[in-house]
Amino acid sequence: MGTWRDEQNQQVLVNPRGGTQPLWRAAAVHGEPALHFDGNDWLAGDGMPGGSCTQVLVCQLDEPVFAGDHVGLMHTTSGSDLEFAGFNRARCRRGSTTATSSVIVQAGRPVILVASYDAVTGALRIHQDGVPVAQAACGRLPLGGAGLSVGGDGLAGGLRGLVAEVMVYDRVLAGVELDLLHDYLRARYVSGSAPSVRFSQVPQPGALLPRSETGSATARFTGELSGGTWDTLVLETRRDGAPFAVASQPLSYAGGRAGFSIASELHTGLHDWSLSLRVADAGGSRLLEVVPNVVVGDVWLVNGQSNAVAADYHAEHSANAENSSHWVRSFGSSVAGPESLQDLHWALAEGEDIYEHGAVGAWALRLGYLLQRDQGVPVCLINGAFGGSALIQHLRNDQKPEDLSTIYGRLLQRTAAAGVQSSVRGMLWYQGEADAQFPLDWARQWEELQEAWSLDYPALERVYVLQLRDDCSAGGRELREIQRGLGAPGSRVAVMSTTAVPFHDGCHFRYAGYREIGDRLARVVGRDCYGSLDTQEIDAPNVIEARWDDPAHSRIRLKFQDPDDQLVFQPGAELDFLTEDDVAVLGGTVDGGSVVLQLAATSSTARIHYDGHPLDGPWLINSRGVGALAFANLPVR
Repeated sequence: MGTWRDEQNQQVLVNPRGGTQPLWRAAAVHGEPALHFDGNDWLAGDGMPGGSCTQVLVCQLDEPVFAGDHVGLMHTTSGSDLEFAGFNRARCRRGSTTATSSVIVQAGRPVILVASYDAVTGALRIHQDGVPVAQAACGRLPLGGAGLSVGGDGLAGGLRGLVAEVMVYDRVLAGVELDLLHDYLRARYVSGSAPSVRFSQVPQPGALLPRSETGSATARFTGELSGGTWDTLVLETRRDGAPFAVASQPLSYAGGRAGFSIASELHTGLHDWSLSLRVADAGGSRLLEVVPNVVVGDVWLVNGQSNAVAADYHAEHSANAENSSHWVRSFGSSVAGPESLQDLHWALAEGEDIYEHGAVGAWALRLGYLLQRDQGVPVCLINGAFGGSALIQHLRNDQKPEDLSTIYGRLLQRTAAAGVQSSVRGMLWYQGEADAQFPLDWARQWEELQEAWSLDYPALERVYVLQLRDDCSAGGRELREIQRGLGAPGSRVAVMSTTAVPFHDGCHFRYAGYREIGDRLARVVGRDCYGSLDTQEIDAPNVIEARWDDPAHSRIRLKFQDPDDQLVFQPGAELDFLTEDDVAVLGGTVDGGSVVLQLAATSSTARIHYDGHPLDGPWLINSRGVGALAFANLPVR
C-alpha cells in the first residue's frame, strides 16, 4: 500500500520510494486490518505537532528484537521517535532524552503504545497496553511543525511486523480522555469478538505463482481461526475483475480454534487474479484476507557481475519507459548484505536502479517484456548479480546454502521467500571480467556452480551464458574460448555473443546495447522454452573449424556451425582476426556458411584467434545483426 489517509481523508502518509510498500492485510491484528512492514517499507507525511503531543500506535512484531537491532516505529523530524532498539522494549526519544518501557513486548501479540510529550513541563511518558511503563524529563524543546514517518525512517532498521492504528494528537492526553482511548483500543485489538486468523500459508499481493506443466498454479490459504462463532470458510476468486470461482468448507472447532486449508486453481496467461477469504454464518460474513494482482507464469534468475546488474549507468532513463510491464514481476531486493531479509514483498520489475527493490537490470527487463508480449506468459525475474564479482564469490557455502553474507545465499533466500525456488526455469549469466586472468580457475569454479544450481533449483532447464566482450576484462581471450565451449550439443547451457552489441563504452553498455542483448536472448529463449517459430538467424554464429584454403597458405577458410547462416563480413572486421605468426589478415569474404580470410602473406600459423573489440565498429555478424562468438587457439588444418 502506497498511501494511508486519515478518517477525514485529509492527512496522508505516502511511500517516498514508490516500490517498497507495506502490504494491507484484512484481518491481521485481532481480526482487524493492518499494514505489514517487512523491514524495508515506510510511509511518510506532514502534520506532526512540534510542541506538546501524544503519539498512539498499535503494532505487532513478527519476531523478537535482539541486541543490536533497531526497529523503527514512528519517527518525526522534530526529534520525537517511538521505536524498539536493542531489546524487546519500546522507547520514546525526544531530543537527547529517552524513556524506555519496563515491560517486554512479545512477538506475535498486539501491543498498544501511547507516548506523550509535554512541552511545558518537559515530561516524556509511555503507556503500554493502558499501563504507565516509562517516564523521563527532557526539558522544553523548540516548537514548530514536523514530518512523520511510520515503519521506519528509511535510514536505520525498519519494522518487521504489523501496524494497525496510528493517531497523533497536538496535546497531552490524560485522565478520562486517556482512559477512553485505552478502552477503545483494548476493545478493538485485545478483547473484541472479531475473528482472529493466523496464516501458515497465504499468497502475497502481486505475486507470481509458478505454473505447472499443465499451465496452472494453486493459490492456497492454510492457517487457524479463533474467536467468534463462524461456521463456514469461503474463498472467492476473480479473474480480471470478473467472478471466476467460489469454494467453501465447514469450520470445525476444538478448544475454540479451527484449522483450515482451502485453495483455488489459477491458470496462466495475461490474467490478473484476485482472491478474497471470508468467514460466514447465517448472520453474514467477515473478510479475513484479500490478495490482489496475482499472476501465473515462469521464473527466471539473473546473475553475474556489473553487466548482469545492467543498471542505468549513463542516466538515460529509457529501460523502464520502454519495457515496464504489469506482467513482469520481481521479488525483494538485490542489496548486497543480510539486509536483503528486510525486503520480502513483490514488485513490478525495474530496469534502471541498482541493488534496489525489484531491480532486475535493463536487458533482463527487456527480455521479460518481450516474453510476456510474444509468448503471453507472465514472467518473474530475480537478479542476484553484483558488480565486480569474481566467480569464486558466487559459489555456494555447502555448510549453509542460504548464507546471507554470500551472493549465492542471498539469491537462494529470495527465491525461497518468494516460493519459487523449486520452479526456476532458467538462469541468465553474464560474468567473467573479474576472472579474465584466471581462465582455468573460472572453468573449475563454473562446474562447482553448476552442481550447486542442480541441487537448489531442481526444475532448472536452461542456462544462458553471455560471452565476455573484449573490454574491461583486460583481454580475457582464453576465458571467452572456455565460455564458447560451454554450449556443447546436448548441454542445457547455451552461449550468446556480445560482439556487435552497439553502444559499448569499453566496459558496460548504454541502454540501446542492453536492449539488443535482451532482444537476442528473447529470441533463443522463445524458441527453446516456448516453441516460438522465430528460429532463423537467432543464434550467434559459431566457428567449428579452420582450414587452409590454398596451397600457398595465404587464405584460411572458417566453417561455421549453421550452414544456413547468412553471414556478413563488415569491412574492417579483419582487424579482429589474429594469427600466431603475426601475419596480418587483409580482409574476408563470405562463401555460403564459411568465411574466407585473405592473409597479407604466406603464413605458417597453426592457430587463429577472433577477439572482437571494445566500443563500436565493424563486425562479423549474421543477417539479423547477431555477432559471431569470439574464439581463440582454433587449429588451422
